[in-house]
Amino acid sequence: MRTRILILSAVFLTGMTLQAQEAVKDTTWKMGGLISATFGQVNLSNWASGGFNSINAAGNINYFANYKKGKGSWDNDLLMAYGLLKQGEGDVAKTDDRLDFTSKCGRETSWSPKWNYSLLGNFRTQFTEGLDANGNRISDIMAPAYGLAALGLDYKPSDNFSLFISPVTAKFTWVTDEVLATAGAFGVDPGEFSVDSLGNLTIVKPGSTSRAEFGGYLKAMYNQTLMENVNFTTRLDLFSNYEEPTQIDVNWDTMISLRVNDYITTSLGVTVLYDHDILIAQPDGTSGRRTQFREVFGVGFAYQL
Repeated sequence: MRTRILILSAVFLTGMTLQAQEAVKDTTWKMGGLISATFGQVNLSNWASGGFNSINAAGNINYFANYKKGKGSWDNDLLMAYGLLKQGEGDVAKTDDRLDFTSKCGRETSWSPKWNYSLLGNFRTQFTEGLDANGNRISDIMAPAYGLAALGLDYKPSDNFSLFISPVTAKFTWVTDEVLATAGAFGVDPGEFSVDSLGNLTIVKPGSTSRAEFGGYLKAMYNQTLMENVNFTTRLDLFSNYEEPTQIDVNWDTMISLRVNDYITTSLGVTVLYDHDILIAQPDGTSGRRTQFREVFGVGFAYQL
């Protein structure tokens, strides 16, 4: 009798342990992402057609951590990217430099589980300084940096698509580099310089290191597996300052990735940017507002997190 009791107790405890393990696996968090790295090289020797030796490398980390329990949700996305290129005897130049973090908290509305009251925050900047063709510093870490806080409604009909609309949005721009701030870069209020006989600049009155805007914001995200091992992702951000509502800032990222196997992938990424406050230098020495475009194609190593 005692032996039977011990056996039944052991079976009962084993069942409880398995149930506990299953409960642990049934988590309210979903986490994942992708780490990728691409490399390229061109080596020429006595090449009659001409050209330059070159080497390039780029890395990308895209990670998400999403929480869902009951009517509440919390979505987090982190993007980090950096790329370098060296061509011939020239200096090493950047081809990519991004740090972008978004966090969004939401709660289902009373009229539909597909709609959520949501609060969104975003921060983005870069890791290292950026130089123009003449070697002049035109950007740096926290110069610029952008912060955004938005309150609105989030429409999520499926796991593949979301549309966030906010009529109440505060956008902040920081330029912590004193020289760039005094020059009025990225839309902050400029200061004053003085120039001596040798052409050296001296800051007479520092410029503002920050700027605040209030307006409306829209963010759309779509992610779809087009076919086996082929994934399409696009993200569109639009911001309109209520003081100048027709001047809309655009940040649009699109990527198609093709997975060859568990570790080799091919990707094509396109980014379109427009910011009314950013003046782009032109070859003739002038500067003006321009649409920025970047295309990155790579074949390399990838690891699914």
